[in-house]
Amino acid sequence: MRLKLLVVTALAALAFPAVADAGQVQTATKLLRGKRFVTHIGGEAGSIDRSVDLCRDGSYTYRSTFIHPTADQLQEETLTGRWKVAKARLRGGFGTVHVRWTGDDGSRGTVRIVANRRGVYVEGQVAEVLRAGC
Repeated sequence: MRLKLLVVTALAALAFPAVADAGQVQTATKLLRGKRFVTHIGGEAGSIDRSVDLCRDGSYTYRSTFIHPTADQLQEETLTGRWKVAKARLRGGFGTVHVRWTGDDGSRGTVRIVANRRGVYVEGQVAEVLRAGC
């Protein structure tokens, strides 16, 4: 009987983090809906501007612009698809969120967004957070 009680207690303890994670995923989803994340990388070899709009309906639009100044070259890319929060750890207005995306073309991936005292980062790059255009 004691062993059964111990097993039930251990299983219950393991279940609580899953419930807490579900609540954090839900909170993170609410925080990210309707936001645009913009990053910029620049140098002598060129610059890359990237933005993603995380729409309230669970869709996204990703835009990437590469400018190569010496070759007078401009490359633009636009992708669309669906997004959802896969994992979230939030605490005191800061945290880490993993966003899973699926492109309309069938491509898939995960992006890590971190918010801390120094700012917001998307995959380690400083990001500006704006209102999404959707």
